[in-house]
Amino acid sequence: MQSPTKKSNEKVRGKKDGTVENLYWETLEKVWKSQQASIDLMKSIPSAIFICRLANRTFTILDCNPVAERLVGKAISILQGTELGAIWTQANEKEIIAQLLYVEKSGIPFELQEVRDAGTEKERAFNIKIFRMAEDLLGVLFDDITSLKRAEKLLQEEILKLQELDEMKNNFIATTSHELRTPLVSVCGAVEFMLDRYRLDLPDDVVNLAEMINRGTTRLKHLVNALLDLSRIQDGRLSLEAKSEDIIPIIKRVIEDQAYRVESRDQKVSFDGPDTFEFMFDALRIEQVLTNLLTNAMKNTPPGGKITISLVQEGDTSVIISVSDTGIGITEEERPKLFTKFGKINRENLNASVDIQGTGIGLYLTKTIIDLHRGEIWVESEGRDMGTTFKFKLPMVQPEASGQCA
Repeated sequence: MQSPTKKSNEKVRGKKDGTVENLYWETLEKVWKSQQASIDLMKSIPSAIFICRLANRTFTILDCNPVAERLVGKAISILQGTELGAIWTQANEKEIIAQLLYVEKSGIPFELQEVRDAGTEKERAFNIKIFRMAEDLLGVLFDDITSLKRAEKLLQEEILKLQELDEMKNNFIATTSHELRTPLVSVCGAVEFMLDRYRLDLPDDVVNLAEMINRGTTRLKHLVNALLDLSRIQDGRLSLEAKSEDIIPIIKRVIEDQAYRVESRDQKVSFDGPDTFEFMFDALRIEQVLTNLLTNAMKNTPPGGKITISLVQEGDTSVIISVSDTGIGITEEERPKLFTKFGKINRENLNASVDIQGTGIGLYLTKTIIDLHRGEIWVESEGRDMGTTFKFKLPMVQPEASGQCA
């Protein structure tokens, strides 16, 4: 018969053994749950993940998720112990390993292009990242970017097609403009000669008809010249010939050239500025800018409106020229179209007394010329029917080398 003391000791020892056993199973359960959580986490990740051991510049696969199994078409039981670089049968294994080692050191992802059957749906691309785990373990993550690469390829093909169409359009504009210019010069010259030489000898209705022809051909000539300038811009051939000149006579000449249209629209154009103002600029191109801005103001100002061209010096280095009108103004929605190629603003539902005709080239050419002068141009308007002011600022000294459109 055992003594109570002995029995008591056995009970104590049994209790301790039970506690150790419980602790063991509790710990084992926690480890299992932790592993299960890791497994569930890997299964839930949409990217392919390979858990590898890195030794002697070799990535040995220890584990992977189901996405990785589907990626290579092999089960984990087959992949375990396989070198990661060896599973890409169509790629250079050494190159892939070198890239993987570089990613492991730098942390910079790289793209792998796996081509099984070129030009088929089996072409695939991956973005590969590496994250370091405990000791010599690494996680290698493969993001399938095949769809993205296909979309990029289609986009590049479409861009190439658009560039080819744009080049065809540019060639057509340049060729057509050159072909139109020669007969236009002849017609304009003939009509101008007839009016200068025989105006007093011709009946009034014939003179009116000749003047109508002259205005139409002159407008068409300006359009052809604008298209030719557009072609030069696109080819990078629009350049400046800047020299020191007085701009005031040029401004007055621009106003005089539009006198007939101003009178026919019952508008008033005035100039506010000094009697003379000399600085360096391309006279031909700035006259073109002033003509574009003035005709633009006339078209968008109803009969009876006023247009003012003004010039002020800013400091010792710049001059600001503005063209203001009392016309229909510019809204915030219309501003983005200004100064863009063929950026014509739709104003068909506005005041019938304004001229909505135009090509959308004038302001684009104007800005290009101002940019070549290393200046800037902007617009000010408080909104619809509040008038508009176009301002451009030019440096008073231009570089010795003429500016050229890039």
